[in-house]
Amino acid sequence: MEQLPGDMTSRLQKKLDSIQRLFLLYITGAYRTTPTVALQVVTCLQPLHLQIQQEAIYVRVARARSSSNFFTVIFSPTDYESKSSGILFTPIFF
Repeated sequence: MEQLPGDMTSRLQKKLDSIQRLFLLYITGAYRTTPTVALQVVTCLQPLHLQIQQEAIYVRVARARSSSNFFTVIFSPTDYESKSSGILFTPIFF
């Protein structure tokens, strides 16, 4: 996998997990012995480090218009629609 701005060390991942865990415990009202992964499943939230990598890929593909890969999936800007250049039809012609 190529190096992205969203790639991070395991230490940073653990820090993000601990921050997210506090909010997940508050949201669910679960016991503090509940595993973080179980809290993420119950709240339908993905781990923050994966969300950051996903956002970095989106920025690279959609805004920078360059190819990127996430694990085994390759994302290419040509696979997605480009921004509209303007209005093609106006109500005056109807």
